[in-house]
Amino acid sequence: MKATNAKAKAGSKTTREPGKQYQARLEDAGLSREPIAAGRNSPRQFQVALIAATLAKASEDSATKLATRALEIWNASGTAVLIEAQADVLAKGALHFDETDWQAHANALVEMLDANGGGVPGQKTTDQVRKCHEQAQADAAKAVYQLWQRGPENETVLASLFIGKAETLDTRKEKFLALLQYAKQATEKPGKLGLGAKTPNRVCEAIRSAWMPLCACDDTALTNAVTQVNGMLDAPKTALAGQRLARNPLVARWLVVVRAEQLAEAKNRAPS
Repeated sequence: MKATNAKAKAGSKTTREPGKQYQARLEDAGLSREPIAAGRNSPRQFQVALIAATLAKASEDSATKLATRALEIWNASGTAVLIEAQADVLAKGALHFDETDWQAHANALVEMLDANGGGVPGQKTTDQVRKCHEQAQADAAKAVYQLWQRGPENETVLASLFIGKAETLDTRKEKFLALLQYAKQATEKPGKLGLGAKTPNRVCEAIRSAWMPLCACDDTALTNAVTQVNGMLDAPKTALAGQRLARNPLVARWLVVVRAEQLAEAKNRAPS
C-alpha cells in the first residue's frame, strides 16, 4: 500500500504540498515510505533436496513434508537478516508514519516473520495458517517493543506531533493538553479512534487499533499502556511531569493516531 499525497488547497500560503512536507519529515528522520522488501529467491530443486535430506536424518516425515520444511528453512534464511532492519524502521517510524505507511511497514515485518510465508500451498490447515499469522503479528510487535527501549525524550515526542516551524516548547505543551482533551472526548464517541458504538474497554481498544496490524506484544505491555493513557486523560496537566510520554511504543502510536484524527476533524470543520 502506498500513501496518496494530498495536494494543498488553492490559495494556500503553504510553500509545499502536505504530502511533500510529510515526505521531507520522513527523510529528516532517515525513514523511507517503502518497506524493506523480503525478496525471496526461489531455490533450485537440488538445493531443496539437500536441505530435505539433512532433515530426513532425524525425521520420519514424508518426502512432501520434508520438502515443505526445507522450503520454509530456505525462505527463513533469506529474510532473517532483513527482519531486524524492518523492525528498526518501525521503531524509528512509530512517531512519524501516517496510518497507511505504518500499516505497510508493519505488514512487511509480519510477512517476513510468518512461518507460512513462502511455504508450499495446501500443506497446512486453515487453522494452522491463521495461527502462524497471529504468531507473526505477536513476534513483530515484540521485535519493535524491544528495539524501542525507553523511547525518545518528551520534547522529541511533542515536536513530532506538532510540527509547525513557529512552534515552541511552550506552544507544543499547550497543544498537547488540548490533544488530551480531544482524545478523552473522542474515546467516548462512536466512529472515533477506530471504536464502534458498543466497544467495551474503549481506551484499551483504541490503543489496540492504533497499534494494528501488530498485536500487543504481551499483556503487561498493553496493561501498562492503558494505565498510562488513562492517567493522562484523567490528569492531563500532570502528563508531562516526571515521565516519558512515549516510554511505551503502544502509547506513542496511539498519540500519533489521535493527533491525525484531531487534524482531520479540524480540516473538515474549516470553511472551504
